[in-house]
Amino acid sequence: MDKSTALIDQLTAFGIKKEDIMTTSVDLQKSYEWTNNSQVFVGYRSSTSVHVKMRDINKLDEVYTQLLDNQNLELSGLSYTHSQMDSLKNEAYLDALKKAGVRADKLITELPEKNKEILRISNVQFTSSSPQPLMMANAEKRMESTGYDAGSIAISKGMIEVNATIYVEYSIK
Repeated sequence: MDKSTALIDQLTAFGIKKEDIMTTSVDLQKSYEWTNNSQVFVGYRSSTSVHVKMRDINKLDEVYTQLLDNQNLELSGLSYTHSQMDSLKNEAYLDALKKAGVRADKLITELPEKNKEILRISNVQFTSSSPQPLMMANAEKRMESTGYDAGSIAISKGMIEVNATIYVEYSIK
């Protein structure tokens, strides 16, 4: 509990609001060792998972560096979202509609008819990706030389891909 409180104090010292720090799980396990062919209870092991929302991306480097120095922590990585996902979906939708119009215009060049009219747009489907892990050999070497477990840190590109698939039915006149 003291270590969790110290972590929250450390994060709030960086200007992170308490409502942006959320404990997502607490795990408590009994710990045993084998001694003289028998299992001996030695105590408990506990872990707490904390989700931190960074609202100022410029502070990320400093915060992450400080957290790496904390021997009580195991960092599992960074993930990115967009605060205005609806606007990204709208952009993807408009881009898909524009591309459908370009494709229809190419088809019209092969026909004697030259005018088109949208009759229906249906089956709009949005997909978005999480950032893909980025393997950084130099970062892993630096972490090994400083004693950090490089296998526990995932570094991702800060990019979210949003796609829209739509079906557009045209009337060609």
